[in-house]
Amino acid sequence: MPAPKKSPSAKTTKSAAALPEKPAWVSDELWQLAQNTSSLIDRLKKVDNSEAESGCSHAQVAQLLWDQALASPDKQEEFVKLGIIEVAAKHLTGSITTAAPMTGLLSTLAASSVAARDAILACRPSLLPLFTATLPTTSPSSAATIVGALKSLATQEDSRGRLLKGLSNWDLTGLPELIATTDRGMTQVSTDALLLLDALLCAPAPPAAQPPLAQQGGKAKSGRPASAKPKPQAGKGAGKGKADGTAADAAASAQLQESALKSEAILSALLQVCSSSVPLEAAVRAAALRVVQALLSADHKRAASHFLKGEGLSAMVAVLSETDIPLQCKCLAAAVLRDFLVPQQHTSTAGTVVPMGSKGKLPVENAGDSTKHQASQLQPDSPANVASLDAALDEAMARIEQALHAGVLPPLLNLCKAPEGASPAAQSASQGDGTSDFFIPIRPKSAAKKAGSGVKGPEGAEAAQINACSCLKMMSLHDDCKQGIVDSGGIPILLPLLASKVDHVRWSARQVLLNAAMLPDLAERLEREGAPVYIHGMNLVRLRRSQPGRQGSAAATKLLAQLTSQLTVPLMHPAVEAA
Repeated sequence: MPAPKKSPSAKTTKSAAALPEKPAWVSDELWQLAQNTSSLIDRLKKVDNSEAESGCSHAQVAQLLWDQALASPDKQEEFVKLGIIEVAAKHLTGSITTAAPMTGLLSTLAASSVAARDAILACRPSLLPLFTATLPTTSPSSAATIVGALKSLATQEDSRGRLLKGLSNWDLTGLPELIATTDRGMTQVSTDALLLLDALLCAPAPPAAQPPLAQQGGKAKSGRPASAKPKPQAGKGAGKGKADGTAADAAASAQLQESALKSEAILSALLQVCSSSVPLEAAVRAAALRVVQALLSADHKRAASHFLKGEGLSAMVAVLSETDIPLQCKCLAAAVLRDFLVPQQHTSTAGTVVPMGSKGKLPVENAGDSTKHQASQLQPDSPANVASLDAALDEAMARIEQALHAGVLPPLLNLCKAPEGASPAAQSASQGDGTSDFFIPIRPKSAAKKAGSGVKGPEGAEAAQINACSCLKMMSLHDDCKQGIVDSGGIPILLPLLASKVDHVRWSARQVLLNAAMLPDLAERLEREGAPVYIHGMNLVRLRRSQPGRQGSAAATKLLAQLTSQLTVPLMHPAVEAA
């Protein structure tokens, strides 16, 4: 018996079942047309925008396609194959009514696949100039979709480099107004605009190191043999412009940083996000802090001026003091303060801090910029260099005073605290004897291991300590800050760090205490609170030689006697002296 024939409407019914439920605004004629995707796209290709033929406008068709793309990943892939991106580009050049749904559709496709991003970036006419030219004057809905599309392109590794190249001359007009907080937090467009800035202006994090193949049993994680080469990603643009810190990406990012510093609007908007009392996602606040830090590193003089006008110090104190803000954000806030206090610094890919030359280049790169530069390198004690260093020192001291008056010391010291349970052992290991070797503290390996064993802080605590200690080391050059650190309870916080396993933390804490000991009253206080003798001993020796009535600990008294006896020994042999 032959099988019964399927009704002609079976295919249509199946397609209709795959679609979302018919929206109320969609007419029956448009819904019938929506059963065939290619018919919808063909309708958009027609120049005539009249509703006579199918009872629908181009804007309605674009909105329906966007709804379908949001509801079905399969539809997203189908739209790309049918050439919807080229159709959207033609509409954006001439039609205002279809701008919002068309850019919304492009935003959804940009986040969907590598092939879609390749098609968007390779489209002609180019979409990027259309996006940047339209953003300042378009409607809020269109602005939201444009920023969403750019954010999707900027945050993906396969498209970031090409996007930077295409946007290198963009003046960022229209973005500051979108970065704003409300009483209920940040809107989606504000979040997208902030993440877009973060991706454009900040260098991407280096990829995580992979263990050697020998440690993986001779096979890659995917199960391929070790000798097999991984297949490239799909898409004709895969592998181009990857976020690997290339020179071209860095140059394009530097141009965008220059555009961001031409006005105070962007930094002001970012600082408002940083200090917002409204609960925000950690990634959002962290993105704002990263951009502020990147701008300070790019052009410290201009960025520091905008930073102060936007009450950046108060914003950083708010981040450091708020208990509900994650440690990751506090670590970034301390890094912002460090870069504000110490200008013309650049963090290399290896994580070390090296001095910057003129125009943001490394010293090796701009060593031949001018004869004057070469002469200054050969004559470090020239009057011009001395005057320049004096001016830089005065500016640094002024920034330290501003930070002190803003109240940064207590939250920075709180960030330096050692993990609970490490303080007693660490302090014991940090003190040692101290009298047998005056300048080098005795820190036995066994004691150091005991001090740090079994005690680990929360994730990010080590980086937060490093940044906070760097700030305190710089600020302790100022006498008022030395007194402020001690008055804020800094001695019991910093003493355990003398036994830290992290070199930068240990050295910075030692330098802060040594700087504080330069003041006589603080040197005696350090002695009373159990600081190692090498921290305060020499200053107390000078003090007690000039004021014999002052008495100190037994160790300091013993050290004073040793040094006094050494100073009374004749400098020359008696026979030579007699001759």
